[in-house]
Amino acid sequence: MDDRGVRCARPWDGRIAIVVPTLGRASFGELVRSLAEAPPDPRVQLDSVVVVDDRVSASVFERLEPSWVASAWLDGRGATIERRCSGGRGRAAARNIGIASTTTPWVVVLDDEVTVAHDWWGRLADDVGEAGADVAAVVGGGVTAPDGSGDLALRRDALERGGLDHGRDLLGWLVDAGWRWTFGRRTVVSRSTPVRGIRTP
Repeated sequence: MDDRGVRCARPWDGRIAIVVPTLGRASFGELVRSLAEAPPDPRVQLDSVVVVDDRVSASVFERLEPSWVASAWLDGRGATIERRCSGGRGRAAARNIGIASTTTPWVVVLDDEVTVAHDWWGRLADDVGEAGADVAAVVGGGVTAPDGSGDLALRRDALERGGLDHGRDLLGWLVDAGWRWTFGRRTVVSRSTPVRGIRTP
């Protein structure tokens, strides 16, 4: 924020990280396949994918086939896959651990029960590229979770100013801190039951 009270956010350089908190559901693989099959957009540089296993024991990574991981992400994308565990502390804790493991200007948190639309990468570039300096988050269409976490693009500048130990109502915290959030153009399909209660921008 400058001396006139105007927020000064760093311009987006195209780099994106993806964080996926997971409980080891079978739908996790469907999410990754949908991301891999959606055509990439030249405006987006995928820096890393951080998968956070929130189960108390066992690891989702034990069931991942190395060849599938390579074909889904590493071939031609230049992204790294990082593995973290949050020990059953809940979605918010898993999300925070994942975000703290990234360095990009924007981070996208995806639930393991969604799949992305075919044009997701291009729409993501539109959503982030057009976000105003006072916009801290852009929620993807089709999200059913009350905290927007099904598909939530987050500006790192906004998160770091309040630390990375945020509770479940992250959007509410951002609004209380003086930021805005908006709905984006990108869409996901959710397999969870729609719920009410998401706070409006």
